[in-house]
Amino acid sequence: MSGMGTRLVALLARVSFKQLLLVAAAAVILASGLFGGLERAETAEIEALEVGRTVDTGPFDLSIERGRTTTELEPSSFSSAPPSRSVVLVASVRNLSDHSVSAATLQDSVGLSGVAGLLDDGRPAKKGADVRPRVLVLADGSALSTVVPGLTYEVALVWDQAADSAPPSSVGVEIRSHTARKSTLDGQQGWFDPTAVRRGSVAVKEAS
Repeated sequence: MSGMGTRLVALLARVSFKQLLLVAAAAVILASGLFGGLERAETAEIEALEVGRTVDTGPFDLSIERGRTTTELEPSSFSSAPPSRSVVLVASVRNLSDHSVSAATLQDSVGLSGVAGLLDDGRPAKKGADVRPRVLVLADGSALSTVVPGLTYEVALVWDQAADSAPPSSVGVEIRSHTARKSTLDGQQGWFDPTAVRRGSVAVKEAS
């Protein structure tokens, strides 16, 4: 394990189940509140998200394990951008298909809300729920580009937050499924149509 990986694991280490308690919220409340503005398909039943509970999203088995904030990770933006902290969801993901899937699909599988001051490429986000997280492999801190079949990854989903905004004590999380079909543009097979299937609130603690 690299030094970066050891540091990342230490920062985002597991704590007791009691500390990881998921504050489940009714999907209808979250739908009208935290994620009311999302323009996404809503044909599937949206259930309450449970921490540590695996969700079949189509391409992945995905579970949210815990939430953290830290100022120890390198920001994704240019060095000239204002100081920021990282809001992190640690997740477990396994590719259920028989071929590799781009990490971009994983990025589109998780949405964050209820966080003031989210940044998008170093600039204030126009719509926080649409900001895509970076995906880092927890074992070594490397950026994940492709999720290969047959492996279970523990990853850090990382959003940047302006340092002058208050760190969240909890965040709204939305899990989205994808459908395997051919692209209407080029006919290539892929994963499309992100659709909300789980919503809930995850407690967030400062990494130490």
